[in-house]
Parts: sequence; C-alpha cells; structure tokens
Amino acid sequence: MEKLRADWVRAPAAARKRVAEDIQRLAFDEVPFVPWGQYQQPHVFSKKVRGALAFAGPVVWNLWLDT
Repeated sequence: MEKLRADWVRAPAAARKRVAEDIQRLAFDEVPFVPWGQYQQPHVFSKKVRGALAFAGPVVWNLWLDT
C-alpha cells in the first residue's frame, strides 16, 4: 500500500486513476480495519463560545469567542 501511495503521488494526472484503482483493489483485499461499533465523545463549550455545531464529536470550525 505504501508503494502504491508513493506511486500515486509521483504519477502524472493521466495515470493517477489507474493507480487509485489498484489502491482500492488492495484495500478491499487486505481489509485494513473492521469497525466493530460506535463511540461517542462527550464535549463541552464555554458560554463565551458561539456557533458550536451539533455533531458526534467536537468540531472547531464556525466558532466565535465572545470577549
């Protein structure tokens, strides 16, 4: 996989699709991980923070700090 990733970076734009297909094929053959479940990550924001979005985990974009 590491060799294919390096090949993809070095390949010209026309050849990247072929290398990407090889990466996908290898990923399906080797199965790099199996998600066995879900998890939740609790998070809290200060009252001074505005714009916090409700997602599964904390995100740091769209935040404003009231000073």
